[in-house]
Amino acid sequence: DDATFTTDAATIPKPAASTGSASSVGASSARVSSTVNANGVRTSVVFEYGTSTSYGAKTAAINAGSDSAARTIAATLSGLTPRKTYHYRVRATNAGGTTLGADRTFTTTALPIAGLSTGGVTDLTPTSATLFGRVDPNGRPTTAYVEYGTTTKFGKRTPSVAVGASTTAIPLAIAIPGLTPN
Repeated sequence: DDATFTTDAATIPKPAASTGSASSVGASSARVSSTVNANGVRTSVVFEYGTSTSYGAKTAAINAGSDSAARTIAATLSGLTPRKTYHYRVRATNAGGTTLGADRTFTTTALPIAGLSTGGVTDLTPTSATLFGRVDPNGRPTTAYVEYGTTTKFGKRTPSVAVGASTTAIPLAIAIPGLTPN
C-alpha cells in the first residue's frame, strides 16, 4: 500500500556575531571590526552606525562566508563628523535569522589645526617691514595674518591672507606698512 511521511522541520542556525573594537579613528573616519561565525550557512554582515543607538547609517553588505569558523570582519566608516561620539554594531544575517552584536562607541578626533612657524624680517625701512614664516594648512582652508605692536599686547594686525588648503608647509611673506620710525 501507498504510505506517506513528513520530515522534521530543518533548523537552520543563525550566525554568531560580536561587535569588535574601533581603530584608526580620525576626524572623519574609523575602522570597525567584528567576529562572525556563519555556522555553515551563507552569511552577510553590515555595520550599523550613527550618533545614537538608532544608528541611521550602515555599510554595504560584506560576505562572511558559509563555513563554521569564526572570522574577523572589518569595514571603514567614512564621512563622519569631527569630535562626535558614534555608536556602532554588527548585524549578521543568514537563512536562519539575524544576530545583532552589542552596541559600542568611539569618538572622532578634531580636525588638525594649521601649523605655523615664524621666520625673519626683511625689507626693513623706518616705516615698513616684511615678515616671513611658514604655514601648514593641514589640508584645511586656512588664512593667516600678522599681529604686531610696540608691546607684547600687539594691538594691530594685518588683513587676512588666504593660504589655501595644502598638506605641506607654505612660505608666507606679509608686508607691514605705516610703522612709526624708531
